[in-house]
Amino acid sequence: GRNWRNKWGEIDIVAKNKKTKTLVFCEVKTIKKKLGFSPIDQINEKKKRQLLKMTQIYLSANKLPQNIPHQIDIIAIQTDGDQRAISHFENAIEDV
Repeated sequence: GRNWRNKWGEIDIVAKNKKTKTLVFCEVKTIKKKLGFSPIDQINEKKKRQLLKMTQIYLSANKLPQNIPHQIDIIAIQTDGDQRAISHFENAIEDV
């Protein structure tokens, strides 16, 4: 799914890794290229907490067990004119 949202926020992408049977929640961040700055730098502690909360809300709303294997990935996109650099950070945010 894409752009799953409710009043507390949005999950950009929800997918299932068929190989590992893990539910994958993806946050997509795009910025114009800046020297020494990455899109992943935009994921602060507040955003991490919100993403963790949103995954739990998604599981609950879809009647899935809270202990189902899942992870939060970050897709970071840097643009520079017509060029794009895409990075995928798997399991970038873990439950604490």
